[in-house]
This record gives sequence, C-alpha cells and structure tokens, in this order.
Amino acid sequence: MFNALMALMSCVKRALPCEVSPALRGVDVDWSDEKTIHVRCYYDAPISEGDYEFMDSLKTQVGADFCPQCWITVEPVFVGAHEPVVPVGHWAYQREEHEPALVG
Repeated sequence: MFNALMALMSCVKRALPCEVSPALRGVDVDWSDEKTIHVRCYYDAPISEGDYEFMDSLKTQVGADFCPQCWITVEPVFVGAHEPVVPVGHWAYQREEHEPALVG
C-alpha cells in the first residue's frame, strides 16, 4: 500500500543537504489539501541568507521530486534554544537534542 505521507517525508529527507545549518532544529511537513504542501523549518538562531537559500532549494526539490503540480510553502519558524519545538505537521527531520543534566 502506497503511503503518501511517508513518501512526502522521504522526499523531504532526500532534499536535505548532508550538512544542515547548526541552527536548524527540525523540519515538519503536512498538506492542507491534495495540492498544497506545507514545510516548516524550525530554527533556534536568527535565520541567515544561507538558511533562506536552503529553504528555497528544499521547496524546489520537493516540488520536482514529489509533486510538480503542487503548491509548496516553506516557512521559517524561530523557536528559542530552550523552548520545546511542537510540530504542526509530521517530523521529516529533527535534530538530536539532549536535556542538560539535572543538578540536585
């Protein structure tokens, strides 16, 4: 059985470069109808010109690989380093983060 969500998440993962910005905490995806895909990139630092180039490339690659006729939005979202990231859609990429050791 073909699972469109898994295919979309796999497509986004393939579109990620080998090295992502250290500020990128995660990427989530979903769609609001059959032709509109939403991608959100969560950052914990100010978004750089390189980050915007990354998001533009991501949009192009997902469109070409997954759904050339779809409308694709890529939105940068700032979430402070110590704030939890709550995805709106489904995680395609999530940076491994460790809680600081409890002092007690």
